[in-house]
Amino acid sequence: MAGKLLLEVKNLVTRFYTEDETVTAVNDVSFSLKEGETIGIVGESGSGKSVTSLSIMRLVSYPPGKIVRGEIIYHRDNEEIDLLQISERKMRSFRGNEISMIFQEPMTSLNPVYTCGNQVAEVIQLHQKVNARLAKELSLELFEKVKLPDPERIFSAYPHELSGGQKQRVMIAMAMSCDPKVLIADEPTTALDVTVQKTILELMKELQEEHNMGILFITHDLGVIAELADKVVVMYKGKIVEQGNVLDIFASPQHPYTKGLLACRPPLNRRLHWLPTISDFMETSTDGKVKEGERSIEEVINKFEITKEERNKAHEKLYKQEPLLQIKNLKTYFPVSKGLFGRVTEYIKAVDDVSFDVFPGETLGLVGESGCGKTTLGRSILRLEEPMEGEIIYKG
Repeated sequence: MAGKLLLEVKNLVTRFYTEDETVTAVNDVSFSLKEGETIGIVGESGSGKSVTSLSIMRLVSYPPGKIVRGEIIYHRDNEEIDLLQISERKMRSFRGNEISMIFQEPMTSLNPVYTCGNQVAEVIQLHQKVNARLAKELSLELFEKVKLPDPERIFSAYPHELSGGQKQRVMIAMAMSCDPKVLIADEPTTALDVTVQKTILELMKELQEEHNMGILFITHDLGVIAELADKVVVMYKGKIVEQGNVLDIFASPQHPYTKGLLACRPPLNRRLHWLPTISDFMETSTDGKVKEGERSIEEVINKFEITKEERNKAHEKLYKQEPLLQIKNLKTYFPVSKGLFGRVTEYIKAVDDVSFDVFPGETLGLVGESGCGKTTLGRSILRLEEPMEGEIIYKG
């Protein structure tokens, strides 16, 4: 259950200035976050989600960006602090300490020339004023808490030596290092496959329950919001067009943009000529007002649908042709262990006896979790990795 108020954003306006124009990236945005509560901010790219989070952290660089007006009230004990009115020096004591942020792409957020452990320990030393030995101990405890395998090895590893999921866990450990009351997560699972994504979301839920923190979760993935959020804020062109309880928003959206956003999810039980976009479901007038399109959502989807007869006819035509590419019993192994005389004694079977055909005009989907061999298979077909066995026949 949500507890006391932690953060209030009131009438926030953030603009970016160029020689040619002024862009209002965040336009009169207001919402509040409580202890133990998760608010999901959703919207397409360019809707103002990330700029809202950067404004809260006061990380909008000037020039070209500037927070023009509004209030960001942080509630601490019986104190109300407007983060826009305090000095930059005082704001630094709030960043990472009271309010932490997980950024979208961990590879660009982690410094490639420092080990992961040193980067987390540095944050602990900066905010908790402890010595290097204790900072390392606390870092290792955090690595265990975020379920990183072999924390000692991870502490000494550089970012490029870790998988995407492991890098994101390091970022979460860094964000959690000072027990923040507010955690801002800016699309933290975007670059991860669904199985890793699930474990990261479960981890965030566990940490939230343990520390009773408020989470501001920014994403364009409505499935993640349905799984994680208590409340939803829908943004469009810098403005909040709808906000409310997650169940109410998903079951009965009121604004045309929200309806369109939900309708754009690809249906699993129907095949479409092409995926619909927001503009297929709504219209924008010259003065910027949004209204529902003339056709209903069902009518739009029906227009795009490929019938069973069309699908069968297309397949019949497709598979009458000779294959463009044939993969037969392809194997690509990587040696991981050698014996006394340098002979390989153990392999990782990255691609193991894979066969398939690709026909002219066909799109073949290759799916699987991280480490299943998708990329190695592609590299083996191009001979960027040398296969051990099998055949790759092109136009044969």
